[in-house]
Amino acid sequence: MGAGVVLDIPLIPGESITTQGIRVTQGVAKISLGADQTKLSWESFLEPADQILLAHKLTKSWTEIWKVDVSPIFHLTYEGIPVILHKTGTRRYPKWHPWPGERVSLKISRPAGIKGQTLTIEKSHFELHPGRKTTAARMVLSIKSNQGGQHTITLPPTAKLQEVTIMGKIVPVRQEGQRVRFRSPQGNRAYPLNGSNQRE
Repeated sequence: MGAGVVLDIPLIPGESITTQGIRVTQGVAKISLGADQTKLSWESFLEPADQILLAHKLTKSWTEIWKVDVSPIFHLTYEGIPVILHKTGTRRYPKWHPWPGERVSLKISRPAGIKGQTLTIEKSHFELHPGRKTTAARMVLSIKSNQGGQHTITLPPTAKLQEVTIMGKIVPVRQEGQRVRFRSPQGNRAYPLNGSNQRE
């Protein structure tokens, strides 16, 4: 059997541990591992702040790994040791493997909203079907707009518009040179746009 381990882990300024059974004294978590215990975790609450400092204590008793998961509505910048982008599923998280004494400064901000009309293309899908004389192309867009309005798509020079559908219904849209203009319904939601054209 191994021996027990006692560690003093300094907390991040403004950090409050919410997990029961973890004793905290003057900003330091008093950690005790039993003889056969290899893992211990806790959850904490951080006071809202624009800047967070991560610092590895000068010690040989443990090493740390830092990984940050920030909501998409916030903007994160960081300074200090080089970052490692850790991929989980389709997302990438900033990750660091600091040596004792190394630091990383995190700056978190929430971008201000943009006034006026906004337009978001949530998804685009483009298909190309080559032929002997012509090439058929089809584009599907999913658009979210906070207001109804007119939108313009520019086609390649030799393309000829065949059809446009919005929300599954064919709409009378004409091609003006290389441009195709269409109007989306009003409302903050996604509108599937299906357009097809041929290129010689």
